[in-house]
Amino acid sequence: MVNRGLAARVALYAGRNADALTLLGDSFLDAAGDLTTGVSQVFSANSGDFTNPLFTPPDNPVGDAILAHPSYMDDLEAGDTRADKVFDRGGASTLDFLTSNFGFFVYKNSLTPITIIRNAELILIRAEARARTSDPGGAIADLDVIRNAAGLPNYGGPVEESAVLDEVLNQRRYELYGEGQRWIDVRRFGQLNTLPIDRDGSEGEEPCGQPDDVWVEFPIPLNENV
Repeated sequence: MVNRGLAARVALYAGRNADALTLLGDSFLDAAGDLTTGVSQVFSANSGDFTNPLFTPPDNPVGDAILAHPSYMDDLEAGDTRADKVFDRGGASTLDFLTSNFGFFVYKNSLTPITIIRNAELILIRAEARARTSDPGGAIADLDVIRNAAGLPNYGGPVEESAVLDEVLNQRRYELYGEGQRWIDVRRFGQLNTLPIDRDGSEGEEPCGQPDDVWVEFPIPLNENV
């Protein structure tokens, strides 16, 4: 069931939407179930084990914290409980020329697992595949599952494909925040230009002596380039 979910993700990325829907039928997708159900990398403080490398107390002093980009909260819909994925530091902090009031807080402690795939992603995969296969009603029903779980009302926007897909992308942004999906998603949707570019290189200091850059693709590692 897990491998069918992973295969559905790959099919969606490849534009094989009908295949994604078929694969989801054999996965652990459950629209009435816990959105966190899935598989994760787990951590332990026991001897020989290791802790979550992405956890840093969000109120740590600058230089020892991970700042969340301010657009996360600026763009968040009122009432969205996923505001708790960032931490209000009580004032502006600047790190590497990025200024934010918020710390990254997806992983609440050093033993919080890192998700590999979970039910919420499967529901969002189905929403996208349905939207792309002329089933806006089904897509919106899936989106409402995600929205309602975050304390939001049902989707009330237009039902044409482009609008529903915009809402899919928006819900993926917030539901899967910090789970390694965002760059892939905006690239798939042709919206790399929507990623924030705050640092123009005028600061003149490393690591920001070079301006922010949004990569279109990543190079193949030399040892894999045969």
